[in-house]
Amino acid sequence: MSGSEEEYLKQKKYISCTVECAPNHQFPDGSTFTNMVCKDGNWVPSRPDWVTVPDCEVICKPPCQNGGICLSFNMCQCPQDFRGQQCQYCELLKLLIL
Repeated sequence: MSGSEEEYLKQKKYISCTVECAPNHQFPDGSTFTNMVCKDGNWVPSRPDWVTVPDCEVICKPPCQNGGICLSFNMCQCPQDFRGQQCQYCELLKLLIL
């Protein structure tokens, strides 16, 4: 590091950047962006409740039902015996036959 870089870092307490989720994604708390600061040469979240920045998760609106898992924007993977775009339909016929 050159002398001018060291002087700059001494004058500026923290260097920051913004982390933003891709479209149709969000952090687990529902937010779509957060800030990070450089402290002692390490990037850390500016939020005191986060040790690291969590992965962005895809959004399904309306949300998946009956234990379905959101795989990509508005696409649910349904558990066995459920179907539909949001896993909202139970396959009753299958259950009645058993």
